[in-house]
Amino acid sequence: MSTAHVHIVCSGTMPGGEIFAFGWDYAGAAGNQTTLDGIVSDVATALSGGTIGGTIRSLISSGGYITAVTGYSYADASSPAVLASSTVVNLAGSGTGKLPYQCALVATLRTAVPSRRTRGRMYLPATGVTMGAGNVMTSPTVDSVATAVRDLISAPGEGVIPNVVSKAGSIMTPVTTITVDNKVDTQRRRAQSVAATVTGSAPYPAP
Repeated sequence: MSTAHVHIVCSGTMPGGEIFAFGWDYAGAAGNQTTLDGIVSDVATALSGGTIGGTIRSLISSGGYITAVTGYSYADASSPAVLASSTVVNLAGSGTGKLPYQCALVATLRTAVPSRRTRGRMYLPATGVTMGAGNVMTSPTVDSVATAVRDLISAPGEGVIPNVVSKAGSIMTPVTTITVDNKVDTQRRRAQSVAATVTGSAPYPAP
């Protein structure tokens, strides 16, 4: 099985010099610079406006910014990138919460194959979310975040298919569902002391 793929990274900054990044993969190498540039541009455009960008930016508190979208094209799961493309953006966080900079909301990229190597995670910055009783997120809703993530990774359109790439297993598996729960984690690891009470999901592709 070919593991040629494109890896997308959305990166940004927070006050005090803190940084964040989250990303995902598409099946197949870009093939040429123009194609990779187009994929990166589509993702940057989706983040810059509308419901997708508004929801993602509402996770980030004031003072935080998404600053770049970068794409890398790989011939396989273990070789260096053969192409790279980056678009500078300046997208301010709009969340009203004031959580610590390491806080993150995990979007899980699920596939039809149950295995650790076929499940991906995106650690979305979550400094601006609203917390409620039980130390769980109340706003934005988990369904809205799951849908925004699904629509963001769908931004390049048909034929550019999100996959989970396993370097260890040298396999690549198509994403079928995005799930998000209301437990706030950290950029470093999943929280264990708080139990999620609500989970939202969005099927891929959109119905």
